[in-house]
Amino acid sequence: MRGFWAVFRLELRLLLRGWGIWIAGLVAVFFGVYEASMVREATFDAWEQLTVATFFVTLILTLATGDQIIRDRDRRVADVLLSTQIATQAYVWGKYLAALAVFLGVAALMLPGAILMDHFGWRNPPLVLGHSLYPSLGPWPYVSAWLWLTVVPVVFGVALSLACVTLTRGLRVISSLVAIVLWFGPALFASSYSGGPLSLLDVAGWSLYGSVTDAVAASLPPSLQDIFRSGASPTTGIAAQMVQFMTAHLPPELPAIFIWNRVFFVALAVLLVLLTVLRVRRQRRGA
Repeated sequence: MRGFWAVFRLELRLLLRGWGIWIAGLVAVFFGVYEASMVREATFDAWEQLTVATFFVTLILTLATGDQIIRDRDRRVADVLLSTQIATQAYVWGKYLAALAVFLGVAALMLPGAILMDHFGWRNPPLVLGHSLYPSLGPWPYVSAWLWLTVVPVVFGVALSLACVTLTRGLRVISSLVAIVLWFGPALFASSYSGGPLSLLDVAGWSLYGSVTDAVAASLPPSLQDIFRSGASPTTGIAAQMVQFMTAHLPPELPAIFIWNRVFFVALAVLLVLLTVLRVRRQRRGA
């Protein structure tokens, strides 16, 4: 364990020293502000807006990581670390979990941006943001959506990038292409298998938001159905009713395939880290 913590602390310092991580933090804050502003404009589409924001944040973070072991090799830090009694699994898991902690922390910066925007709103924002036509939802919908939609993609994305970059000896372009296909593939063809078995392979959960939104819409009381269908600006009373209804249904009742999807990608992340351990062990032995 001593070797693991030494690698973990060293990797934390190296990651936090880079300027890119702070830019990623600003991007996460922006998407938090964006999702809350869109939810305040169209509360009945809240799950869709939350999915869109976390989709881009988790993809960006996946593209930003993965070179920890290759960086050590290029700087000859790996030769120093692995010449000691540090076990290979401690070295790789230390690298992975340090990156995971940092990138989950960056992704969590979405929450203060979202919660503040949700609380204060903006009646006439710049074009890219939504208008505050509905009252505040409160923090819980954003926190719960972040837990469901962000944590597992980051867990998987960091493992995917670390494994791909290490196994290909630094070819980050391959890691980036794999991530883009895994994120955008389901988004492009979501309508053809929404809620079906292929949704198991949709790491960002994009293919499921339509079925979840439809299920929530079907349970709307008659007084709110017209607003949902037309997208018209609500009266104060209708807006309050919609927010009350949505806060009671966020997070929504998620289909079983989504739960299995989360389990599948966590298991796949563990497998990818184990493959990375095997690769580094072979390199350490001179294979």
